[in-house]
Amino acid sequence: MLGIVRLYRGDAAGAQAALRRATELDPLSPMNLVCYGKSLYYGRRYGEARAALRQLNDLDAANLGAGEVLALTDLELGLADEARAAMRSMASSHHEGEKREYIAMMSALVDTRTGRAPRVLPDLRPRANAHVDTSTASALCLALGRRDAAIAWLEIGMRDRARSERGLIALDPRLASLRGDQRFKALVAGIS
Repeated sequence: MLGIVRLYRGDAAGAQAALRRATELDPLSPMNLVCYGKSLYYGRRYGEARAALRQLNDLDAANLGAGEVLALTDLELGLADEARAAMRSMASSHHEGEKREYIAMMSALVDTRTGRAPRVLPDLRPRANAHVDTSTASALCLALGRRDAAIAWLEIGMRDRARSERGLIALDPRLASLRGDQRFKALVAGIS
């Protein structure tokens, strides 16, 4: 649990150490494997993240968390076909409601980042009452060249103090092009 807390507070290295130990103690725990893979992804250790997540994917192909981070990792490694395959695997699983919308947004991100037009483009108008992963919406806006909308999504996400992933925005590789933006710096500085 300590590794998960460290990860969501933005400490990828501390999370990696704690979660590596947790996976050694319980190598079949899906939660530990997903979080360890996430900590490696956010720490920009993409090859290692891919190996950990593929291990989980072999155990449970329908694991949404593993599929998501595996697709993101494959994107960062330049493995476009593999990223699309991870998204197809997620889409073929039986997810409902918000998860289906999230998968559509992730699929559009994979398509856009790999040079394809998205088959379906989700509604990307920033709105506070939307049940949307604001970091993914922001990343998709960035991939589409909508920088102001990307910042607006992050601002919405940061207003919700209950969101556990707030500490991850500073680490998120999908948001790297925002690092020099003063508005992004102000958002990151406001994380407590």
